[in-house]
Amino acid sequence: MKGETQALHLAKMMHKHLHYPQYELALPFVRVRSSKFKKLSVNDVLLLDLNVLKFILIEGDRVCADLVLQQVEDNYFIAVTQLHQKSILPSDSHKFETIKLSFGECKMKSFEVGVRLDVAQFDLGNIMLIVNDKKIAQGALINVDNEVAVKINTLF
Repeated sequence: MKGETQALHLAKMMHKHLHYPQYELALPFVRVRSSKFKKLSVNDVLLLDLNVLKFILIEGDRVCADLVLQQVEDNYFIAVTQLHQKSILPSDSHKFETIKLSFGECKMKSFEVGVRLDVAQFDLGNIMLIVNDKKIAQGALINVDNEVAVKINTLF
């Protein structure tokens, strides 16, 4: 029995140190006119032109997958709907800023269409606004006339 307990303990330790690919969960990129972006302040609302909560998985400088929020019975999941390898190109426009809306990072053991992420892994009420790899603000998801929007809570 002692050997079995040690084996289980060792398996748990090894599971913690397994190297799984790490991805960043984000909303699709948003482009905002530079003049409006410079005037961004606390309590401003960014309309995302989404009526369904869609996500993307980012690995380095590539978008790897599209995801969508799904309900199964009483539980919510974020499910992979499409795989692809799109490069994230830097914005070359002086009139617009491209904003990444990030929920943070996650590790995934398997990565294919239909894989589900538990919503509890992420704080969907807390989202980072990132421009040119620099955190500029923290916000929260809100619903405005049945559309997804982000309310700015803190500026950095």
